[in-house]
Amino acid sequence: MLAVQIVGIIFGLVMLYLTLLYKKRKELNATEQVIWSSTWIMITLLALFPQVLDTATATFEFNRTLDLLVVAGILFVVGVSFYTYSVVRKTQEKVEKLVRKMDIEEKKKEGKRTHD
Repeated sequence: MLAVQIVGIIFGLVMLYLTLLYKKRKELNATEQVIWSSTWIMITLLALFPQVLDTATATFEFNRTLDLLVVAGILFVVGVSFYTYSVVRKTQEKVEKLVRKMDIEEKKKEGKRTHD
């Protein structure tokens, strides 16, 4: 077994443990836990059985399996980044609405105080 495989297996198992720990702390919901656990299990299995990727490497005409993994990793990071951006953007919009609402309510209270 290559050192890279050992590192991949350890990484996958540690991340799986952390995912389960975050779920136990209620920092992840059930859907998030399933998605991340599946990802870490897949990484662990691919580290154990890298020959499974030989078919995909040949199908997509990559010279090496590592090339396939790099492209897949980049696509994964871009996808997660886009998802993160959309979540942050929605949160930003909610915060802006809340701040506006709080400001309007505060001005109404100040207006009542000046009239009293």
